[in-house]
Amino acid sequence: MKTPYKYRIVITSEGDDHELFKYGNNPEDGSLETILWFDTTKDLNCLAMFEGLFYLLSVVKNDIAELSIEKNENTIGYGIFDYDSVNEDIKEYERKQNEQYSND
Repeated sequence: MKTPYKYRIVITSEGDDHELFKYGNNPEDGSLETILWFDTTKDLNCLAMFEGLFYLLSVVKNDIAELSIEKNENTIGYGIFDYDSVNEDIKEYERKQNEQYSND
């Protein structure tokens, strides 16, 4: 599936074992709540109801809308979901990208 978006976020919730530390470090092991493709963190306002759950943030490469919820080379952040954490992950990724392009 093609997508024009830059980022993808997967939101999961804890499993029956209620091991929050486990899901914070491995959100892909949780129960899938939603997947959202977006361009800017402003697009995340619709996810406010998921604050405190877990997220896996990826960059979309080659306009491919990946459906897997596993960590991979496109993963740029994960943890407990809140707007500020995701915003920081994106800022850090974009900073590294800008540094890489300026060094080329």
